[in-house]
Amino acid sequence: MFKRLGNLIKGFFGLFIGGLEKRSPEALLEVEKENLRKQIAQFNQGLASNAGLVEKLISEVKKLDKQENELRAKTAAHLKAGNRQLAGISR
Repeated sequence: MFKRLGNLIKGFFGLFIGGLEKRSPEALLEVEKENLRKQIAQFNQGLASNAGLVEKLISEVKKLDKQENELRAKTAAHLKAGNRQLAGISR
């Protein structure tokens, strides 16, 4: 019984709100524009956050590439000098 009463109240509110919307569509449009502006701001914030993360990852990759090249050069130099243990090669 209470569920039916709740549905009846929701129906009346729906009709009331619908009538208000029909009387002032400009106000409804302004509310939707403001909601869109907020969503765009949130999207831009997320985009900026992701761009920052991408830049950080690019920097990390460059650093690791440089480190890899240095280690390869050291390993090659140790192998050339005959220092297999320092080159990290077990017998």
